[in-house]
Amino acid sequence: MDFVPVPYVGIIEVYLRSDYRYGPVDPIQWPQVYCEAYQYLSAVSRPVLKHLGYVRRSSVSLLEQLVDEILQEAGSVSDGMRGKLGTGEDVGEYIASSIGHLPWMCKTLQHGRARITQYPTTFRDAFAQIRELQRFCLMARAFLDFRQLERQPPSNDGILPVNPTLMGAFTTNPRVVQKLYDLGIPVWFIRPRMSLREETVVRAVAPLIEPNNVCIDGGPFGDVLLYTGLSGPAHIAITHRELMYLDFSNSPLSRRGGPSRPQNGSSRAHDGPSRPQNGSNHSIQPTVHPSQARGVNKFIDPDHEWIPKVLAGWAEAMSTVDLSQPARPNFKIWGYWTPEPAMLLRPKTTDRRDRYILTWLRMRDAWLYVLRDHGRRPTSVPTQFWRDVLYGPTGRERTAIVTKNAARWQSVLNVFGDVFHENNLDVAPVGPIRWFQYSITHPTADIIPKVVWELYDLGFRYEILALDTLLAPTDSHSSRIDYLRPMFPDDSFYSLLSLPEQPVGLYHPVPRGRITQLEAFRRVLLRWPRCPRWLRSCPLTISMTEDQILTVEKEMTRFYVDTFFEQSGRAPIVPHQIPVTMTCV
Repeated sequence: MDFVPVPYVGIIEVYLRSDYRYGPVDPIQWPQVYCEAYQYLSAVSRPVLKHLGYVRRSSVSLLEQLVDEILQEAGSVSDGMRGKLGTGEDVGEYIASSIGHLPWMCKTLQHGRARITQYPTTFRDAFAQIRELQRFCLMARAFLDFRQLERQPPSNDGILPVNPTLMGAFTTNPRVVQKLYDLGIPVWFIRPRMSLREETVVRAVAPLIEPNNVCIDGGPFGDVLLYTGLSGPAHIAITHRELMYLDFSNSPLSRRGGPSRPQNGSSRAHDGPSRPQNGSNHSIQPTVHPSQARGVNKFIDPDHEWIPKVLAGWAEAMSTVDLSQPARPNFKIWGYWTPEPAMLLRPKTTDRRDRYILTWLRMRDAWLYVLRDHGRRPTSVPTQFWRDVLYGPTGRERTAIVTKNAARWQSVLNVFGDVFHENNLDVAPVGPIRWFQYSITHPTADIIPKVVWELYDLGFRYEILALDTLLAPTDSHSSRIDYLRPMFPDDSFYSLLSLPEQPVGLYHPVPRGRITQLEAFRRVLLRWPRCPRWLRSCPLTISMTEDQILTVEKEMTRFYVDTFFEQSGRAPIVPHQIPVTMTCV
């Protein structure tokens, strides 16, 4: 190489800069000290940021969604890595020698791309997510390129020509110098001046090149020091972490103490498949203690034409929970992550019902954005809060906080005020609402059942996430999502990407049609305490008879419903049949 970059060696400091990178100590921006565990970083190409395009999705002016076209490279790299994982006899050894970086980066790319393309986000978080995705794209591409260089046969003289577009590395080890030189990767050999002997011939002296186009301005965390110490593996590890999200409220009306411990005892034994009830496919629910109903028994759906039927596999589990004991105090009962679906249809007037539905659709994207904080504890958003939120502003937001209603409304505004600047928040927006492929100005008979069904779907997703977080606390968030994602269509967990045109996954009417998702559900339950012993040795396969599949499904749903009730003190939100009108879109 005919130039020598300034080496950042010795004691260094790592900060997140305003461009959401780490300045000159960032391995994707400037050559760093060679580390065996991160040797592939020497093959990083110089990054180029593409134009950021957006699709408007919410009445919150900052909440937007990135268009998918700008992330095609991320998809191709991710797919390429999956291919590498499945081919080649020596890939496993290479993964082991690189501390498992390949599968880890593959998962990170998949998760990052899903977060950006599937869910609206604020501009600041979109910027951070793009930088994160770009970082892992570059590292993943470098990983594959480095592997390719190692396998590529050398030229006639035994070495590859130096590729000046690669990042390169500094080292004090002659063997590393030879290795990178043979691969055609730029390398700079750091030696003390005393190692130059009198007979050494210096052919040229090159001035040190300072970093150019590298941001060193303060970032979103201000002057928070992320690392100080010797350059090398420790500081590079800091630059490999996921940024996740920055613009989150600390607590959307949540209980921030640690999650409650799993409750002891059970409303039903789970040592094996229960015997079928004689003369009926569904058991009659035992006597319900008055305190459990509280005016409405939420284990039984209201009889309403717009409420879809609960899936058959879940109906018996919901109807046979033991509610004969007194209920817990209200403060010990879990709230709701999303509105209870039947709440939208309980109002006695059409005006209130329509206000509930329209308000939810306007706030949906913003609320789901807030819920994506994977550090969230079981929330305490009670039904009365949701009623106030869904009814919307009535003028009380401009009055002094002297009533419970006004105080609740102010609490709701504070949730979004911590995330979005008040100038970007319209509490009384007008105009049509974009929801999937629909533009809605007024709830109609064909739209309402679909909105209600989606709330059942969303509620089930966030409740099983919360319960899994409580019962399998040692798993990382990304590992947890990897377990849960296969249970749902489109391999997407946080929300649907589109309304299904036909029953799929858990909603498929034929047992074999949902066996893949049921097996994913079983694998989730296996990680929970007191999972039925027989379930651990009973994988669901396509060779099973329909009755065998239904038996396993029934016991899994009963175990889930019982366990949720034991931990939360209330009825779970469970999957419901897809409305017929959705299959005719």
